[in-house]
Amino acid sequence: MAEIQLIDWRGGQQVLNSKKIALCDHYGPTSYTQVTAATPPTGGDTISAKACGLNSIEAVICMGDAGGLYSGVAFPQAVTKTGALIGTGADTSVVLKWLTLTAGGLVETAASTNLSAVSMRILAIGN
Repeated sequence: MAEIQLIDWRGGQQVLNSKKIALCDHYGPTSYTQVTAATPPTGGDTISAKACGLNSIEAVICMGDAGGLYSGVAFPQAVTKTGALIGTGADTSVVLKWLTLTAGGLVETAASTNLSAVSMRILAIGN
C-alpha cells in the first residue's frame, strides 16, 4: 500500500480562497499495476483525499521523485453531468500513473515494479 507523508508546511495544508492545498510526499506501491484507459481509469496507484488531509481531491500536481527517474500524472474523476453535483469532478481519490524517464522520454513504469522506496512530491487541491 502506498503511503503519504504530509510535508510540515504550516500544519500540512493551506487554504487558498475556498480550496485547501496539501503538499505531500507520496510513496509508491510495492507492486505497480499499469493503468488501463477507461472512465474511470483502472490500475495505477490510488491517492486518497483522506491521506492528504482533505475530504475531496479536485486536482493533483506531480513534481516527481528526488532521484530524477520517476514522475507521474493523475487522472480526475469524470465530471458529473446530472443531479445536485452537476459540473463537479471532485472525488475522494484519483488514479496516479507512474512514469519512468528513459532515453526516449517518459514511459509508463513497468508492471510489478516495486516503488515502495520511491517518493513523489505532489500538491493536492481540494476541500
